[in-house]
Amino acid sequence: MSESTDSSETDVVKLKWLRIDRKTDVIGLTAFLLALVGAIFQAREWLQGPQVEFYSPDRIVLFSYDRPNRSPIVRIGASMSYTNSASTSYSAALRSEEVTMKLGPVISK
Repeated sequence: MSESTDSSETDVVKLKWLRIDRKTDVIGLTAFLLALVGAIFQAREWLQGPQVEFYSPDRIVLFSYDRPNRSPIVRIGASMSYTNSASTSYSAALRSEEVTMKLGPVISK
């Protein structure tokens, strides 16, 4: 009678919080571990988010804009380049840009 108890005990793997039957539950444990590893990688990429990189423009154009009945203003034109080096499933959209120009002690945005 003690031999049957010993043989049934060898078919079971016991961890602190988990009891695995070696006959069938090993496949289930393997599937669970694979799913857990996949979820960890997806969470890491989601937490990392988009990685937008800016490349400085090759040319910047400054031109004067005359407004009727008001003082003229300076407009700035440039072709801007950006890349997203994150995973392809995490896209990024640029909503606005701001240029800061400094001429002597005057800073204009």
